[in-house]
Amino acid sequence: MSGMTVGQASINARDLSRHAASVLDRVEHGERLVVTRGGEPIAEIIPIARTQRLVARWVWDGLIPEPPPTGYATAAAVASAAQGLPSVPAGRTATDVLHDTREDER
Repeated sequence: MSGMTVGQASINARDLSRHAASVLDRVEHGERLVVTRGGEPIAEIIPIARTQRLVARWVWDGLIPEPPPTGYATAAAVASAAQGLPSVPAGRTATDVLHDTREDER
């Protein structure tokens, strides 16, 4: 299991089913729990990062579309991609360069 440590809080499957709401409250407040069955760990319940929760809320509220399967681009990925873009000569706008690029493709 990811990041499971000795002494990590655990809950057995029966108690999880009986007290699901309070268990989810604990997780929402940052606690990680290992679920056990017959004393053996079978699952881990971990909190979702605040940013992921915000994105899910925005999708639910219809403010943004569902993220693509690979997720949204990170700032580092966007910066890296920008390095490959042509530079804009002094006195010209990005629109001018784009127009010229498209003309060259025709």
